[in-house]
This record gives sequence, C-alpha cells and structure tokens, in this order.
Amino acid sequence: MIVTEKMTYLTGVALEDDVKAVTEVLINLGILDLVNIRDVSPEFRDKLKTFPAEIAQSKLDGLIQKIHGLFHFYGIRLEALTPEHLECMAADDFEHLEGEFLTILGSVETERKKRNALEAERKQLEEIKRQIRTFGDIRSGLKAQSTYSFLSLRTGTIPSEQQEAFSAALEDFPSVLLKASEEDTPTPVLLLITMKKDDASLRSLLDRCGWVSAELPVGYGGESDELDGRLDEKVNSLRDEENLLDEEIRNRLMEKVSWIREALGKLTVTKLAERIHQDFSKTDRTALFSGWLPVREQTRLTEALESATAGRCYLEWTGEKEIRTETFTPPVKLRNPKMLLPFEKLVKNYAIPEYGTIDPTPFVAVSYVLMFGLMFGDAGHGLVLLVLGLLGTYLKKKQRKDSNLFQLITWCGGSAIAAGILFGSYFGFELLQPLWFPYHAVVGGLEVPGPVRSIFDILKITIYFGIGVLGTGLILNWINLCLKKRWFPLLFDKGGLVGGWIYAAGVYLAFYFVRHDYRQLPPASFLLPALALPFLLLAFKAPLERYLKARKGHKERMTALTPVIFFMEWLVEVLEISSGYLANTLSFMRVAGLGIAHVSLMSAFFQIAGMASGGKGYSTLGAVIILILGNILVIGLEGLSAGIQSLRLNYYEFFSKYFSGSGRAYNPLSLHMGDDANRKEVTT
Repeated sequence: MIVTEKMTYLTGVALEDDVKAVTEVLINLGILDLVNIRDVSPEFRDKLKTFPAEIAQSKLDGLIQKIHGLFHFYGIRLEALTPEHLECMAADDFEHLEGEFLTILGSVETERKKRNALEAERKQLEEIKRQIRTFGDIRSGLKAQSTYSFLSLRTGTIPSEQQEAFSAALEDFPSVLLKASEEDTPTPVLLLITMKKDDASLRSLLDRCGWVSAELPVGYGGESDELDGRLDEKVNSLRDEENLLDEEIRNRLMEKVSWIREALGKLTVTKLAERIHQDFSKTDRTALFSGWLPVREQTRLTEALESATAGRCYLEWTGEKEIRTETFTPPVKLRNPKMLLPFEKLVKNYAIPEYGTIDPTPFVAVSYVLMFGLMFGDAGHGLVLLVLGLLGTYLKKKQRKDSNLFQLITWCGGSAIAAGILFGSYFGFELLQPLWFPYHAVVGGLEVPGPVRSIFDILKITIYFGIGVLGTGLILNWINLCLKKRWFPLLFDKGGLVGGWIYAAGVYLAFYFVRHDYRQLPPASFLLPALALPFLLLAFKAPLERYLKARKGHKERMTALTPVIFFMEWLVEVLEISSGYLANTLSFMRVAGLGIAHVSLMSAFFQIAGMASGGKGYSTLGAVIILILGNILVIGLEGLSAGIQSLRLNYYEFFSKYFSGSGRAYNPLSLHMGDDANRKEVTT
C-alpha cells in the first residue's frame, strides 16, 4: 500500500463469564492494539473498575526466566510455541506448575552445586598457575611472600604416617603439593602452594597432621615443568569432572523437555492474557475492552468474538475520523511485501510515519538501491556481497533470528552487480564491454566515446539523480498535505507548491547558466514569473497566517515592529529556501565522490601489484596477493561507506522533504506478532 493502513476503533462489552473466551480470541488472532477505555473516556474512570490480576506478572516473568536460564545454561534449545498451547492457567494451576519445576530444579541442585564448586576450584588453580608464571621462581617467592599477592607458599615436612591423610585432606582446597627433595627420602621436604584466603582453615589441618616448617633443599628452585604439569593435571581433571556433571544434568533435563515446552506454552499464553487484562475494565457483571485494528480485519474479529461468546458480546465500531483527536490518534501499520521488509526496517529505525500519510518504504527501497549501485559499481564485489547476504540470511533464518540486515546486503549486492555490468567493472578488471560507460577509463582520464567522458559528467549524473530524489520528495509532501487537508502549508511551506516552484525555477536557471559557459542568465521574461513571483507570494505568508489564526480566535496584537518582523521572516525564508535546496542538491555529489573513490582505490592496488611484479603483469604470486587483499579492503571499506552514505542521503535529504515521524507503531499482543507488528513466531 502507498499509505499507512486504515484503522478502525473497537469498543467491546462481554459478560464476566466470557472473558476467558474473549481473551483467547484476542491472543489467537493477534490483531487488536488494545487501549484502556478508562484513558479514552475520563468520564468513566470513576465508574469502571480495573480488571484484577489472577496471577501477578512478576511471578509469571520470574518462573519463565528461571526455566529459560536453567535450560539455556545447559545448551538445550526449547522449540517455538505452536497454536495447540493456547490455554490459560488458573492460579492453582500456576502454583502446581511452579512446584513441579522446583522439583526438577531440586533434582539437579546437588549436581549443580558440586559442579559450581569444581568450577570455582579450577579457576583458582588457573589463577595459581598464572601468578606463578607472572612472578618468577619459587625460592624468591618464599623470601618475599608479598610478591604473590594471592598465594601462600610453605615448605615443611609431614610424618610419613600422616602423608596419605594429609594429601587426601588437601583435596578440599585449591592447592599444589610438590616434593622438594629426593623421592626415597622418608620425610621429604614438601612445597605447598595455596590461596591466602584459605590460610585460616589450613593452619588447623597443618597442626593436626604434624606439619613442621623446613628450608628448601639447596639447589631447588621450583622446577616449572613439574609445577605446570601438576597444575595442568589437576585443572584437566576438574574440567573433566565438570563436563561429566554437565552431561548428567543435561540428560536429566532432556527427559523433561516435552513437559517444560508445554508448561512454557501455558505460561506464555497466561502472561499475555494477564497483560491484556491490564487494559480491560469491568463493572459488577461485565468486562469492557477497546482498541485499534485494521479495517480489513474487522469482519474476522467480529465473527471470532461472536462465535466464542455465542453472540453474547456487544461490539461497537467507530471510524478513525469520528474518534481521532490531536492527542488520540490511530496506530500506524505499514503493509509491504516481504522482499521490502529490510527497507521498512530502515524507515522504522528513523521514525514511524504519521498515520494516514504515505509509507516511504517503496521509495526508500528504490533510492537506496540506486545510490548504493552508483557508489559501489563492481559486479565482482557485488557478487561477494550477494553471496554473503544469502548465506547470512539462510543462517539467521535457520536460527530463527532477524535476517533483515543480511537481506539488505543481498539487495546491495544485486544493485552492485547491475551497476558493475553497466560500468564494465569485474573485481576492478574491465572484462566485458560496459552497457553504459567505462567508469575506470573515465576516472583514469582516458578518451572514451559516448555522453560520459569525464569526471564532471559523472558528477552531473548524480546531480540529476539528486534532483529526481528531491523532486519525488516534494511530490510526496504535496500528497501528504492533501491527505491531511493542510492547505496553507501545501501552498506556502518550504516543501509546498511555492517551494517546489522556486526549486524548479532554480534548477532551470542553474542548467541554463552552465550551458551558456557561466556567462549568461535566462531572460527577464523568464526570471520575473519563475523566481520573482514565488518570492513575492512568500511575502504574504506571515500576514495571511496571522489572519487565519485571528479568525480561529488566536488574535495577536499588532505593533509598529510587526511589518519589520514580517519582512525579516520573509527574508530569512527566502534565504533558507534558496540555500537549503542548493545544499540538498549538491549533497548528492557524494554519490559520485564515493564511486570515484571506489574506482581510484582499485586503480591504486593495480598499480601497486604492477610494481610488485616487476613489469610482469598480474600473474606473479605477489601481485595476486596484493590484488586479493586490495579487493577485500575495498569491499569492506567502500561497502560500508556506500551503505552509510545511502542511508544518510535518504534520512537527511529525502525524508526532510515530506516525512513526518510522529506516528505510533501498531502493536497488538499475540503469540504470533512481534513489537513491530511484523508477523513472526515468538520462541521460548
């Protein structure tokens, strides 16, 4: 559609016994953008009650997050919800489900605690290893314990009968125990490395086992290989234990996936139902609800509600013109083919169009693709972008994630391929005859046949392109103003008929001046009606605007300075229109600038490759590597620059002529619709 979808306003009344049926219809269809009737009609605020929540949103959110957190941690993907899960829960059912989940959580809690303890110990051993490597040999560390900021180093002996018990007791601490003397020594000197935070607990253990401090044997410096080996052995052993526990927990959870998926379906539906009920109001026996939906969906919702309630639901439909006010406007729904969704995303990232105005998406798609192609005109580079875009789109859809960015890259790749064929450029090589003109030859200053022979001709193309884009923007603005019946701005605004008149006359004047070698202006018979008359009309804008306000009761006191103010406003507007349109048009020269830079960069890499080959062409290994790296750099650098500049020209040159971003996005609550109203599954 060219304009945003037409909306209608629904006010519904249902019996309290039918609330559940009405709620399930609203969730299943997902087409009503709810509005609290107490906010629309303040006179009902004291007469209507808020709808009570059966289950608090915080409880529902908390349980859903716990389920997600537990299963996600162990790499278990929960499948998307499907329509058969459309079933709301009562408070008793929720408490039962919560108890069942806590039982599942408790069944793995012992293993989880043990696993977390193993992970903590492993990380501490890794920290011991890191510090020892950082601070040097052991003997120096014993003399200056502060060197190891988190480590305690001890040397001593343990009676032979206590050695086995001592080694077993150390398993409870992240530690390393090494023999610093010969293996056959009855009571060898031991080197014990622990964390300082465990000193208090270790002292009692050392005393109990008969630890006696002793000096390191002469010549022992703490062999790094033995120390690293012992630490790696412990770390790997702990990691293996962690993995075994993870696998055990994962297998236990997998047994419950089917039940959890069903529970999540009920939780999600219940959460949506409670959220919907926040916008319901009630009397003693009825529930009232209201909201916006597209006119084309009116029949479908009516039939579904009447069927679910056996005709006991009263529905009243109000046209948007009857209920719309300055502060209460319909939400905006854009309706575009799936292929244009990446460009719709660009529009929404800027702002939501005003309700009832033109949807800019198709125009943005055309202008963005054309701009990118003119700036990135190489079929080989475009093919790379096309492949990357298709691959990224496939992977994102497989992961059920947003693929709009990669779809946009696909569009850009196709545009670059088309432009490359027109310019005869394939990875910087002129492999085939160009269908339009040889971009590389023109930028290189070579003599070429045809209408495009120099860089100035390329600049002229982008000027024509800019005039076309700005002209389209003005026409769209006139249509928008007509749709909104704003006749005064249609005539007098910068983007109105007078502004367009001045722009068209200025374009003709500029080209006339250039065609006559910058020496001659159009005759006075043209300048008088083309420029003088619209500028004169602008002089009546401020007085006429004041008159119209006065007729509506907004009178402003006239003073002696009022004529001066009128004159200054006129002068500022004349300067703003003249300089503004000139700057807007010249801004499109950046399209040529990026295109020329693209070609120039490739030419530079070809020259470097030629020098590296020693005059042997591009067949040597060094030349091939340079050209490959050069193409990669140009694709990354110029591709990003072209994408950003295309976006900038749309946002700041094109949108500024007609776009009013004061709309509110249509946002129905449903299992099947996201916040941006684009149909998609909600995954758990």
